[in-house]
Amino acid sequence: MNSDDLYDAFRSDVVDAAAPYLWTDDEVFRCMADAHCRFVRNIGGIPDRSSDATRVAIVAGEQDADLDPTILRIMSARRVSDGRQIKVINENDAAFAVGSDYGNRPPIYEDNSAGEVLFMMIGQEHGTCRWVRKPVANDTAQLTVYRLPSDVADGPGKEITDVGEEHHIRLLDWMKHLAYKKQDAETFNKSASDLGEKNFNDYCAFVKAEWNRYKHKTRVVHYGGL
Repeated sequence: MNSDDLYDAFRSDVVDAAAPYLWTDDEVFRCMADAHCRFVRNIGGIPDRSSDATRVAIVAGEQDADLDPTILRIMSARRVSDGRQIKVINENDAAFAVGSDYGNRPPIYEDNSAGEVLFMMIGQEHGTCRWVRKPVANDTAQLTVYRLPSDVADGPGKEITDVGEEHHIRLLDWMKHLAYKKQDAETFNKSASDLGEKNFNDYCAFVKAEWNRYKHKTRVVHYGGL
């Protein structure tokens, strides 16, 4: 199913298949794009360790680097050159200190000395990270992340990327939730909007629970006997 198929399904479901439409094409595709991203957010993001979004350039002398805007959560980072782990830290880890144990102990992200990149500081500013220490050589950080779709279905003829086809039709629930909130006498329907929201959230919770079961390997318990 692509965006055209979902568009047709929406028009059929809400009985709005003949012009003049109650919802314009732009409104339908905006609802579709929001549903596409909302589904991925609700299930915790798309796991990724191989796309362009997971590679960050380490540039000698540059302590700050841009992250792909689709990234929701970074799970791990390694240097491509030698496979060495880069520890991912955030503001909650700011107690890490450098220098002497006596006197002032500046947080680790304030270490501007040049050297081997050991830490990747995130969370100070959206879409950026800070290397600790300042890189002395060019390299690449390979990340394992959870992210949003790489290409949102926000127009005609687009594929619904990063979401299994079995889930595509369920995006209609969120589309109808948004559509029925439109402040117009012919379109506003609170009960229909609330139902769409409930159905969508219930389905996302089911998919997330199913995915969490899939991620965790089965553990075998050995009993010592009586």
